[in-house]
Amino acid sequence: MKNLILIILILCSLSAFGCDCFTPNPTIEFYQAKHVFVGKVIEKEYSSDFKNYTVKFKVSKNYKSNDNLDYIKFTFSSEGKYTGEYTSCDWSISLGETWLVYAKEINDKNTFGYYCSNSKPLENQIISESELVILENGNEIDLNKYTYYQPYPFLEINIDSILKVYNQKKYKPQLTTIILVDIDKQGKLLTANFKKRSMKRELDIIDTIFNMNIEKNKLYHNPKNDFERDVLKLTRSIKNWKPRINEITDEKVNSRFSILFFVNEFGKIDYQE
Repeated sequence: MKNLILIILILCSLSAFGCDCFTPNPTIEFYQAKHVFVGKVIEKEYSSDFKNYTVKFKVSKNYKSNDNLDYIKFTFSSEGKYTGEYTSCDWSISLGETWLVYAKEINDKNTFGYYCSNSKPLENQIISESELVILENGNEIDLNKYTYYQPYPFLEINIDSILKVYNQKKYKPQLTTIILVDIDKQGKLLTANFKKRSMKRELDIIDTIFNMNIEKNKLYHNPKNDFERDVLKLTRSIKNWKPRINEITDEKVNSRFSILFFVNEFGKIDYQE
């Protein structure tokens, strides 16, 4: 009895924490997907060892312009009650369910996810009006028109050599700031400014369909001290950066990234890549 209670508590804890991941913008997922459709599960069959199961969808709506699917199958790992393995990312598909599916091809096999995806069962969830607009217009998206935000800097610039000029000074410890850098397709600097720390963001309205709008990159405040003045000047002095490649089209694209600058324990400017 004690063991049963312990198992229940563990499963409840996993469920409470949920699956920690990032759901992509539907526009990006639509663009990356091989198939996007609404379909009903008409078959669900387990393998002889119950390690996986295969579901067959009857497609009622295709959203990709090159698709004319009537039926499509997917194979997934079986539920924990069959495998004995439980995680916070467990999910499954039931016979009779209707799903919106964003399917990718990985290792020559079609697949999709629930967590970290906009795919979802439509019995207890709905397609929002904004997502429906994306689905109905997704074949027209041109991702090369947009600025890609790369949260983690992809620096190949020798900032350390430039820092030597500024680190002849000594700054007040524990100062920090984040600089947003925008570059064009060739890696040429467009602008660099302090990242706005307020939750209220101003957006550059790129479009009203695909929700690819991005926070304005402008000088919201003047430098408050020598440290901020110098890191802003430093960043703006670097005119050439490594351009970003769109992993979907393999083309160079406009991009944005951030650099965290801080004063270390020695009173010198440092940064985090």
